[in-house]
Amino acid sequence: MPGTNPASLENAANRSPLQKGFTDTIPCPSIIEFVDSAGLYSQAIPSVDGAGIEINDGGPNFNFQGTATTTNTITVGIYLDDTFCENEKKFVWPIDVQKFDMTGSATDNTDLKIRCLVEALVPGATSLVTVIAANSNTVTLPAKTTTLAVSRWNMDILSGASSTVKGYLKRGTYLKFTFSPHETVGTDLRAKCYPRNPVIRRHIRVATTANTEPRY
Repeated sequence: MPGTNPASLENAANRSPLQKGFTDTIPCPSIIEFVDSAGLYSQAIPSVDGAGIEINDGGPNFNFQGTATTTNTITVGIYLDDTFCENEKKFVWPIDVQKFDMTGSATDNTDLKIRCLVEALVPGATSLVTVIAANSNTVTLPAKTTTLAVSRWNMDILSGASSTVKGYLKRGTYLKFTFSPHETVGTDLRAKCYPRNPVIRRHIRVATTANTEPRY
């Protein structure tokens, strides 16, 4: 049995469910699927319109082309592992957003937004539940640009959430994020999202108590 030393790794492990953990980042998720305007799945930006992935000097980005609309989606997923802090929950996803002018003379779509439906598959459940509806989780894109200028969207999926919704985020939960424009992007424009590493609260991963018992 562990002693009372507060610096003991074993004691830290035993107390972790009662602690607030620490702020940390987790790897940015990879793309699951793109859906173009015909409802087809593709692994690259469709040649005419739709949604896809692009890599430029700003990094990989979710790219919605000019004719993309609400039915053009990009879906990614994140799994909350056993270090996720359930006592003091936090999940903020920083995403840099941009409205890119392909020609330098495109007409700006000044109210264009990117929205994101967030769903969760809770351990033991057989279907997804909604964490945030798409139209309640939006960001208005900045004015069009021909450079790499971006604005930061800090998607806080627990801000204002009910206790029921907060309960969906636990160790072993799979989170599904579905991005789309809230309307047609606009001729010669591109709506872009550069996802950065999500920020959560977590515990230090240590061996189980059984594995940390003294061997003497």
